[in-house]
Amino acid sequence: VSEKARTAALIEDAGQHFQECRRHEKNFEIRGFNKYSGDAKSADEKFSEAAAEVAGNFKAYASTGLDKEEAEIFQKLESGFKDYTAGFAKVVDARKGRDASLAVWKKTGEELISASAAIKNSVIDPAVKAAQASRNADETNRWVSIAWSFNEDFLQPFTILRVRAAYFLGLKDETLWEDYQKQQQKMAAGLADFGVMIEGYDELASAVSKLSTTLKQYEAAGVKYHQAVVAEREINAELVRFGREAAGVFDKLLKDITEDQMAYSQRVSTILAVLSVLGVLVGIVLAVVSTVGITRPVSAVVVRLGEIAQGDVSR
Repeated sequence: VSEKARTAALIEDAGQHFQECRRHEKNFEIRGFNKYSGDAKSADEKFSEAAAEVAGNFKAYASTGLDKEEAEIFQKLESGFKDYTAGFAKVVDARKGRDASLAVWKKTGEELISASAAIKNSVIDPAVKAAQASRNADETNRWVSIAWSFNEDFLQPFTILRVRAAYFLGLKDETLWEDYQKQQQKMAAGLADFGVMIEGYDELASAVSKLSTTLKQYEAAGVKYHQAVVAEREINAELVRFGREAAGVFDKLLKDITEDQMAYSQRVSTILAVLSVLGVLVGIVLAVVSTVGITRPVSAVVVRLGEIAQGDVSR
């Protein structure tokens, strides 16, 4: 009974650590590598610790005397848990890729803001002021049109694009990504139109060419981030499936062990009850035999005394 209780305790303990793994898995999905306030370790580090505890419980359980059915269930459980931990490792790798692409996306976005501000403040605005100062109406109109086009065809669409990106970053919804892509196409078309307008203005064209290169890097980083999000989403779905399957096997194994423990306890109780009854019967038999052994000689003495009292002293 004590051995059955020990094996049940091992699986129970493993099950509790497994639930800790699932909790840390969810926390990692929410916070990634960031730590909660006051925590010394991140969710992925805590997951690794809990998984090690499960592995230790499994090792101890495997060394106990397992029957054929228990061994089969345990083999399935151990295999499922390995799939689960391997799945979480993939999630961690996917998050690393996602974080890296996000860093590039943010960096190129900031570079675009700086480059566009430099074009406006260092090229377009001074040219407008110079044309106005020269009182050249045609040149003034030309540069005012360029300033208006840069604002309408690039700066405003780019601002909206950044807002679309922020929405997608927050919610990871595919419809939001589609909105982002549509806005990206609109902005790219606007920048192309602006490029046609500034033909012949070499300094401005050179600056816009560099801006276009950075924009392509920004777009590529966004695509890479989206791919990482999709990959992580798919791996997470697979991880959830692995977790549910492992939880089901845990429950079945613990149920079987508990039932075996109860059945074994009942058998032991039955045996003890039978032994108790046999002990009582043996006691009764011994008591009868002892009583007969004592009362028979006493009865003989009583009979003889009666004979003597009647004058029979022949014996």
